[in-house]
Amino acid sequence: MNIAFMISSLVLFVALGKKIQGNIGSLSYLTGILWMIYVLFSYVFMKEYYSFSMIGIIWINAAFWVMLLMERLGRKKATSKFQCTCKTTAVSKQSWLYLKVCLVLGLVAFFYQISLYGFQLSSFSSLSTLASMNNTVAVARYSGNGIVNNLTQVLLVFVYAAPACGGYAFAYSDGCVSDKIWAIATVFPAVLMVLFTNTKAVVLGAGMLWASAYLVAYFSKQKKFLKLSFRMVCLLLVICICFLVFMIFSMVLRMGEVSQNTLEIALRKFQIYAFGSVQSFDWWCGEIYRPEYRIGEATYLGVFDFLGLAEKVQGVYTAGIGTSSNVFTMFRGVIEDYGYVGDIAYLGIKTFICGFCVGQMYVSSRIRPIMTAFLVAHVFFLVYGFFVSPWTYMSYILSIFVFAGYLFTASSRSIRVTFGNKVLI
Repeated sequence: MNIAFMISSLVLFVALGKKIQGNIGSLSYLTGILWMIYVLFSYVFMKEYYSFSMIGIIWINAAFWVMLLMERLGRKKATSKFQCTCKTTAVSKQSWLYLKVCLVLGLVAFFYQISLYGFQLSSFSSLSTLASMNNTVAVARYSGNGIVNNLTQVLLVFVYAAPACGGYAFAYSDGCVSDKIWAIATVFPAVLMVLFTNTKAVVLGAGMLWASAYLVAYFSKQKKFLKLSFRMVCLLLVICICFLVFMIFSMVLRMGEVSQNTLEIALRKFQIYAFGSVQSFDWWCGEIYRPEYRIGEATYLGVFDFLGLAEKVQGVYTAGIGTSSNVFTMFRGVIEDYGYVGDIAYLGIKTFICGFCVGQMYVSSRIRPIMTAFLVAHVFFLVYGFFVSPWTYMSYILSIFVFAGYLFTASSRSIRVTFGNKVLI
């Protein structure tokens, strides 16, 4: 019965939402479909082991219907104000230098982390040494003995900022193989960090930032959102399979041994890690939730922690009786901040602004970089929200500001970089 409800909700959202979104597409439509598919898979994989109240699942469906409608209204407000439709064809040359600097700083973050723990590149030469290194770092991190200082935190920002710049640049790298390679290479520091520290959230965040920026840049250039073709679906499936294999492999490495037994344990843990958040959130809504009205503290915990107004603990939440994990999706934080009704209002207003930005981007070739950064941040919030609000972490927040700097250079034609009498860009 529950599966039938979720499938029918997905079909209705796909069919009716396609008409609501209009001819240029919608961010809420795309992310809403992803969320409903994710919820369905979560239910299928977790229902045999844990209970569902369905309250949280129904609420997620309602939230995306509201966001879809509000985005359309915001877009209509912008397109009625502006008239012409212009395409952006390229980004500036200096933006590629900005991207490369972010990439280099991201690599510096990786090498610096290795040096702090006393490891060398030779530790990556075999599976046994790699597993041993992974286990050592994981034990230190979870025991509270991880090595973190101000420089590691600053450099980590560029591990995330580089993929955001890369995803945006990739949309403008038509016909240039070297530009495409540079754009894709921006996720490399995050991959190396996962192999070393086994913090899966690093590569998840980097990949999602890359995809979020690419999606917005594609719309900025083409004046329509990306549509899935058969070829693209096949490519996405291949990427997802490779990503899943990589994530499971990293979980095996954390145990310090590569064997059949550790692989089976990793597969079970991965099932909970990948799909447990919806069950935990749904159970929390039905059995645990009590109004708190923290007014932004839970959603933007990174800011409140930085200002000393709240304290962020390891893992953010703790697993409750009846929940599959301590991960509750970003919706828990928003509901804790504003309540069920206030949460809908918060998401609706935010998505209306998003729709206005999309509408202005549709009719103008020179949208303000701050609006583009807002759109990328909004998409990232929704896709990373499968696990928790990304604004729980200051590194993600600061990476958006660094990415905004990239957008200013990407749209600028007045900056020149010189060496002596020679103009480099």
